[in-house]
Amino acid sequence: MAFDSSGLGVVSASKKGNAPGIYTYQTADTIADVNTAGYFNNISDTLAIGDLIYCVTSTGGTRVSTLTQVLSNGGGWSMLRTARRLPRLTATNKIGAGFGPPLLF
Repeated sequence: MAFDSSGLGVVSASKKGNAPGIYTYQTADTIADVNTAGYFNNISDTLAIGDLIYCVTSTGGTRVSTLTQVLSNGGGWSMLRTARRLPRLTATNKIGAGFGPPLLF
């Protein structure tokens, strides 16, 4: 499928070069689709290399949360890479239940 701007949210916008922008993105696409070069072409003028996008995607109907980073961007195209796949939280698998210290980047 293709990028759908209705799934994008801005958490923290930054002037390019000062600090990474942080976004959320929810889609029924898989993380493999989202990580495909050119998926975010429609907003390549918004994204900067190093920006972070917290993606909520779908794999066989199961929601998957992944932290991604803009790897390259320019000339109307962009590409992400997975920075970290996040553990799925359940009633028995909750924050503080063996996940160790918070993620620091």
